[in-house]
Amino acid sequence: MVDAKGICTTPQNASAALNNAVAAVLAGLPPWTAQRTPRAQATVRIAYLVQVALETKLPMVRRVFNRLYSEEDAFLYLSDARILDPSRVEAALGVAGAAARKNVWVRAAPHTGFYTWPRVQVVL
Repeated sequence: MVDAKGICTTPQNASAALNNAVAAVLAGLPPWTAQRTPRAQATVRIAYLVQVALETKLPMVRRVFNRLYSEEDAFLYLSDARILDPSRVEAALGVAGAAARKNVWVRAAPHTGFYTWPRVQVVL
């Protein structure tokens, strides 16, 4: 069914793999084995990875950016190189040219060939 070392499965086994994963989650998390936990941090910084492909979604991307933006955090926007030029994303975010910010980057990413856009990843 599902490889014990990973999360890959075949389409034929997807339903069974999902059911097994649900059962494992419902059974509870394994015991915490770490001897020590990291000390608490006074300041938490967040790195956002945002993938963008559709120009029609840029107003929503800008709205979310305006709500999330902090000088302490990092923002990396990847635009689908086949569909959306990074300069359009920069303009929509208001970070093009003289308005550039040191913690916001917009880069072209290769087209994946399967649907993954838009997706947001947050890293603490």
